[in-house]
Amino acid sequence: MRLSVKGADQEIITRSVRLLSDARFRDVFDLSNFRGGSIRASIRATNDALAVDDVAFAYFPIRRKIKTLLVSRGNPYLETFLKLDPSVELFTSNAQNYREPPDVDALIFDRFAPQTPPSKPALVLGVPRVSWLPAPRGIVRRPAMTLWSASHPILQHVPDGELSIDSAARIDLQNFSVVAGSKETPLIVVSDKPRQVLLTFDLNSSNFPLKSGFPIFMENVLAWFNREQVALNHSPGIVELALPDAQVRDGDGQIIRSDRQLGKTVFSANEPGLYSAAQDDKLVHIAVNLANPDLSDINRSAFASTATTAGGNAWFHRELWFYMLLSAVGLLGIEWFTYQRGFTL
Repeated sequence: MRLSVKGADQEIITRSVRLLSDARFRDVFDLSNFRGGSIRASIRATNDALAVDDVAFAYFPIRRKIKTLLVSRGNPYLETFLKLDPSVELFTSNAQNYREPPDVDALIFDRFAPQTPPSKPALVLGVPRVSWLPAPRGIVRRPAMTLWSASHPILQHVPDGELSIDSAARIDLQNFSVVAGSKETPLIVVSDKPRQVLLTFDLNSSNFPLKSGFPIFMENVLAWFNREQVALNHSPGIVELALPDAQVRDGDGQIIRSDRQLGKTVFSANEPGLYSAAQDDKLVHIAVNLANPDLSDINRSAFASTATTAGGNAWFHRELWFYMLLSAVGLLGIEWFTYQRGFTL
């Protein structure tokens, strides 16, 4: 069997693998040199009874450095992380000298926010009193987490049980949505247009910077601001996307038919492939793959040894009507035999 992994314009991996009947192969491939984009993995094998599962698709975000401006009075945890992140080109400023640069991709405000809303995606840590953010209305001591939206992009893979907060600001939501919160107040809120993330607590009043989930959270936030997302995984069939009126294209860039149902875009993907759906400034990639091992077991019938075993067990895996018909034939045979011998009339 020959295995190959290809990018949009480059061959990444080719390997020959020899497998015995009913054997399994699992390996990890290094894609650190892959620049990003569409990716296609395929195998070629003899005696293959199901060709549709010989190919799989994925999409990796295209790598580029995100120009990020950190405005802070001093936060060693946050600044150290951003400096060590190879995907971040970091600039720093203090509140007195802040001017929004025209060429940055993201802004991070630590215990500060400008009087006018920024034109770029922004992460705000703490609740400064400015008109474009929810106004703080008191302090909540040691809020207990009761809501954690793990499905939101900024909280994916971030553990929810390790966050401890000494104090947080009590706010009204305004135009923000809650992705993490307590009964007394929201703790992490987001705005989609424009894209903004607000933490109602100061990092210094929590254990968040010391926990393993903090680097993941920061990576998620920057990815939500500027980077493309990895492709959604889906099986062949009807695909539903939470994007109304999206335009769907196949892997060749051709527009395919889609319908709008209850605020969603629905289309049919009967074969594996990499699809994309665009709506305004949103772009979603969908990797459709036949990855069900139970369906792929049909390949076993192509091997001689398996076929022999299957033939021996076939008598015990038939439907009920087969056994009823077989019993009827047997009874007719017995009746005919006893009639010929004069045992019955």
